[in-house]
Amino acid sequence: MRVIEVFWFNGFKGSCGIVLGEEDNTHDPVAYVGVIEGHDERVDAESIAAWGSKLRKDTALRILNHLSKKGRTECENASAVTKGSKRARS
Repeated sequence: MRVIEVFWFNGFKGSCGIVLGEEDNTHDPVAYVGVIEGHDERVDAESIAAWGSKLRKDTALRILNHLSKKGRTECENASAVTKGSKRARS
């Protein structure tokens, strides 16, 4: 997997991250979430990519919908585009 971007979150009890990437063979976009040690950014990103939980597209859309000031319209449109594609990606 090729890592494209990483988001880090730090709290009182630890750190976690979200790794956005692209599968090597298919080039499909993927995202993984995981808890990290927080000592080495490169190692932590690789760890999440290898062992993290997959962040599904429908979950990400629900989060965006919750945070959107415009309400459901924007995410429903994105969901409709996804459902209309030949191959659904999570």
